[in-house]
Amino acid sequence: MQRNHLAALLVGLTVLAVALVGAMALAGAVGADSPEETSENQKIAVDGSGSAETAPDRASVDVAVTATGDETEEVRDELASDAAALEDALDEEDVEYETAHYQIREPFRDERDYGYEGAHAFDVTVEDPDDVGSIIDLATGVGAEVGNIQMTLSAETREELRDEAIEDAMDDARSQADTIAATSDLTVTDVIKVDASQQRFSPVAYEMAADVDDAEDAPPTEIETDDVSVSYTVDVVFDVTS
Repeated sequence: MQRNHLAALLVGLTVLAVALVGAMALAGAVGADSPEETSENQKIAVDGSGSAETAPDRASVDVAVTATGDETEEVRDELASDAAALEDALDEEDVEYETAHYQIREPFRDERDYGYEGAHAFDVTVEDPDDVGSIIDLATGVGAEVGNIQMTLSAETREELRDEAIEDAMDDARSQADTIAATSDLTVTDVIKVDASQQRFSPVAYEMAADVDDAEDAPPTEIETDDVSVSYTVDVVFDVTS
């Protein structure tokens, strides 16, 4: 009798175990098909790009005085005199400037008829790009040379343009993600990750070789410029659902 009860108990436990395993398998299958898990496994990653541009509101002009001579002292004294004249002229225009480069060296070519050459270069900041022409005329008028000219943006304007470029890039990324999702009967829901560290700022640069000898007879210098642009690239990962 006890053996029969024991056998019945074992059979009952076996049936219960089989039922539990079946229930777990069914629960696992339902979980795999649930919207929550499907959503976690479906993502769209895109690169979005945006840009913004505006007229420059600041400029940078490279000007320099140069000198040559047989002795370094001769070159140094001439540079000091010419630089002082240039600084006085810049001060009268009330513009900011700073020394960008100073050098006295032997020339590279032996056939030169002087022993040393030197240069004292300044970086001049012009608040109004329309005044660049007058700065060029001022510099050449005191015998200075004009190098590179950059039409650029103030920090405030550059920040505003950057924000516009980021918004444009994010709109581009979302548009791409929506298009990709629509082709697969999916819907974009949330932004999971954004990498927005790729920025590019493009000032307008010019190179100018001023003819000092003809500066007095030349008409006032005018500089025509294009817009300055800021571009941004974002890498965005979106969550999507069926």
